[in-house]
Amino acid sequence: MKKIELKDIAETLYYEKLNNGLEIYMVPKKNVNNVYVTYTTKYGSIHNQFVPLNEAKEVKVPNGIAHFLEHKMFEQRDGIDPMIYYASVGADVNAFTSYKNTSYLFCGATHLKENLEYLLNYVGTPHFTDENVEKEKGIIEQEIRMYDDVYEWVLIDTIHYNIFHKHPLKYSVAGTVDDIMSITKEQLSLCYNTFYHPSNMFLVVTGNFEPLEIIETVKKEFASKEQSEALIKLVSVEEPNSIVKAMEIIQLDIKEPKLGIGVKIPIENIDMDIHKLNIYVMLLFDLLFGPTSVFYEKMHENDLLTSPMFITKEFTNQHIVVSLLCETKNNEQLLNEIKDNLNNPKINYQDFERKKKILTGPEIRMYEDIQNLNRYIINQIISYGKFDHNMIKSLLKSLNKKEFIDLIKKLDLSQMVTVLIEPIKK
Repeated sequence: MKKIELKDIAETLYYEKLNNGLEIYMVPKKNVNNVYVTYTTKYGSIHNQFVPLNEAKEVKVPNGIAHFLEHKMFEQRDGIDPMIYYASVGADVNAFTSYKNTSYLFCGATHLKENLEYLLNYVGTPHFTDENVEKEKGIIEQEIRMYDDVYEWVLIDTIHYNIFHKHPLKYSVAGTVDDIMSITKEQLSLCYNTFYHPSNMFLVVTGNFEPLEIIETVKKEFASKEQSEALIKLVSVEEPNSIVKAMEIIQLDIKEPKLGIGVKIPIENIDMDIHKLNIYVMLLFDLLFGPTSVFYEKMHENDLLTSPMFITKEFTNQHIVVSLLCETKNNEQLLNEIKDNLNNPKINYQDFERKKKILTGPEIRMYEDIQNLNRYIINQIISYGKFDHNMIKSLLKSLNKKEFIDLIKKLDLSQMVTVLIEPIKK
């Protein structure tokens, strides 16, 4: 077990990798009562084309199957729902699926060893039948239709659908109702056996615990399972730099118009560490449109922005996609202002150093909350393949204005998708 001192914040990260490839990340904190545990597979909605383990031919499965699989893990052969078990010991339990990973979690103050054993066991023993798969389709259909009325999800899903030609980020995490209806138990088993292999998974533990107890519990759980590391082969796609559709107008039962803009930025020819590049891009859009930007103050004063800009980012090996979501009383005028700001970026470079200092604040505060810290570690591993606090600190310190200005000159911000959500006309 490696012990890594996290500089500047008086914390320690413990790391272990088992023979089967499972990685374990632990940050103990004695000043809290709870323990937050996540068990994650590097398998999300974008992994719909792959070569199954021990096979040679690639397959393509329906969109939404990773999310469907997450649902099915809560149905066990003995009929006991994991939620019932964890409630009986006073712990919270949940799971979530994103574009790039699926995570199962629990949080509690007692019965850590038993709760961890149960987590590893129920995620390790799927139960699929024709009957329970068919039953789940109706449940997920209701969930999909519910999100069809949530404007934030509608904006993001439509932006991605209109930005990407081939990349699976084009499709929503849950898939469509038609996708869900086509899923079979055989497909679920194929995806589970491929992506739920220990060498494609990792455990993150934060809170009040002893690292050795965690390691011993995990090793005991896998002692009877002879597994070696496995190599998963994903099928990559070549995504054009162009967009699919520039504008879409949607009507929903809302009071105020909503606006979403997606910018597709090619990055293949930019010679920079992807982690650093992501930081610079988010810094750029924060300076352009963030709550302390000149643009936001002007739009707010003119009553064009009735909410702060919500800024999100996704990236592939070819593109970074930044989405801007907001509420406005005048979609057309605000859209023109945003386009003008993107075409002729108005940046106060005096703010650069201030923003650079601010970047370190949230990362330090992240360690104060065991849930946020756990999620932060997950995101770093999924995005960049590892978690290295000291490297991140060095990376943030290395940001400089000249490099930032040079990068802005290279970025192509011309490929833009606009989605307008308007109140239903009665």
